[in-house]
Amino acid sequence: MRVFLIISKDGDAWSLAQRIQDEGHRALVYINCEDKRRVGNGIIEKHPEQRVLIGDKGKIDHDVHHSLMYPKPDCIIMDMVSEGFGTLADEIRKEDKIPVIGGSSWADKIELDRPYGAKVMKMVGIGSPETYKFTDYSKAIEFVEGSGKPYVYKPSGNQPTSTTYVAKGADDLIGMLEFYSNIKEEFELQEKVEGVEISSELWFNGKEVINVNHTMEEKPLMEGGKGPKAGCMGSVVWIGSIGSRLYKEGIGKIVPALRKMNYRGPIDLNTIVTKDRLYGLEFTARFGYDALFVLLEMYKGKIGDLLYGVATGIQNDMEFRSEIGVGIDLCVPPYPLSVKPDLYKDVLIQGISKDNNRHLWLYDVYKVGDRYLCSGNGGDIGAITARGDKVDGFSPIRDAKRRVLRTISNLVIPDVMYRSDIGDRFPEEFKQLQSWGWL
Repeated sequence: MRVFLIISKDGDAWSLAQRIQDEGHRALVYINCEDKRRVGNGIIEKHPEQRVLIGDKGKIDHDVHHSLMYPKPDCIIMDMVSEGFGTLADEIRKEDKIPVIGGSSWADKIELDRPYGAKVMKMVGIGSPETYKFTDYSKAIEFVEGSGKPYVYKPSGNQPTSTTYVAKGADDLIGMLEFYSNIKEEFELQEKVEGVEISSELWFNGKEVINVNHTMEEKPLMEGGKGPKAGCMGSVVWIGSIGSRLYKEGIGKIVPALRKMNYRGPIDLNTIVTKDRLYGLEFTARFGYDALFVLLEMYKGKIGDLLYGVATGIQNDMEFRSEIGVGIDLCVPPYPLSVKPDLYKDVLIQGISKDNNRHLWLYDVYKVGDRYLCSGNGGDIGAITARGDKVDGFSPIRDAKRRVLRTISNLVIPDVMYRSDIGDRFPEEFKQLQSWGWL
């Protein structure tokens, strides 16, 4: 039996602890944000430490740090990038001599500092759209007026992803810049490129790549790509190859830097691909939600052994029960907005059973007795996942989606929201990527 400690910013990966516990290990979860600490109660074990580990501007409380090391973990899981968390991960590896998966100061910088991420792409030879950095909205408006072109507005740092805006033209972008002008944070305007949007992820054990997978994700809340941007409303994930053009011209180029940084864990490159070119958009140097859970649904081995193996560098490959999977996110209002109406606190979630629980990766949920409830921290209930096989005349993607929707149909959640079109664009865009020679 190993002891795992999940050090979490907001509780995103607490459901990993549930799986690790089921495999016979001990898994403790510490959530830094005090407002989010109810998630997972009654389901997983929480670390007894209640003080705040990382405060304003990433300041680490080292008394809390040392307290979290008891009982001494065999492996630490860092589930999110944020100021201070990467520095803490580096310190734990160096001072406490404990294996850590995810988290490093370099990972924080390459994801949160978008101009730095673009600089890294340029240094390693990954093409990217022209990107312009701003802190002054009036200057950004003047720039757009001068160019007359549409751009993609991207927030930097830890701003909500819901503020990302893809302009149709210069006029609507100017209107959005005027609307966002009260945000006192750095942002970027990125050249708009038309093509197939796809993410490529590799898992790295500090020495070598042990797996490559790709994701087509849907961020808008509503079907057809309408509504506000959410973290993720659903994904199709499939296993890739280091021999593909998509890997070689994209995420594969970052491998020398990963070796230099002794990186441990997954890292993802979001791209737009045309017939002739790959454009890198941004890095995700951590677990990607909900794609992580779809991948683990497909994974053949034990999750605890995988995470420990990547953290220590002893895991050399990953085997899967299927090549493709689907995940659909379930949520209730006010998601994806950051408000707290009492109406959606303690919403009863019915239909979770021993049979379907292994397909549920919960976020904003806790348990009282035998009742599952929404804990009232944003309304993102969790991801429902399924792997795809070629059975009964169904293609693997249709089989995976059929299984996900079947699980959802057995759940009863008042005012639940989800997208039933997840995966619909996959067959056509997959064929397009194949015809262009990327796969």
